[in-house]
Amino acid sequence: MLPYPAEVAPWLRRAPTRTTGGHPRGPRMRSILLLLPIAALATACSGPTCQSSCERLYGDQPATGDEPAQCNLATLFPDTEPAEMMDSCMAHCNDAVARNGEAGDYDPNQRAGAAEVSLDNERQAALWMDCVEQTSCDLLKTGVCAPTTNFPN
Repeated sequence: MLPYPAEVAPWLRRAPTRTTGGHPRGPRMRSILLLLPIAALATACSGPTCQSSCERLYGDQPATGDEPAQCNLATLFPDTEPAEMMDSCMAHCNDAVARNGEAGDYDPNQRAGAAEVSLDNERQAALWMDCVEQTSCDLLKTGVCAPTTNFPN
């Protein structure tokens, strides 16, 4: 028997037993530790995609909430259908994503100029998608983040 009641001296209470070999709140802690990798994976997959990049270039939606305005670059080419430009962009980007490789001398921040620029592999496509997501429509119209208007067939 304790000389003092536990209510008077709470430090005299018995420590919780550790029957599971872990923290007294073991099951809750394990649940949290199991959810951390899932949360990390979900945030790692939330970058730009071929679809979001092509929609940013050729879509015509205004800015809404966290989404930036779409640039509607298809208006620069009145003889070409916007859907055709979107299809060409998606095909070119998806083809590049399917091939392994390094960026090499590809620099998305250089203006296209007269030379035809292509995305040859996944690393170049990733740089391109990041550039399209982070660049203003006014700069995209000048040829930054090439290719934006001249996708090779």
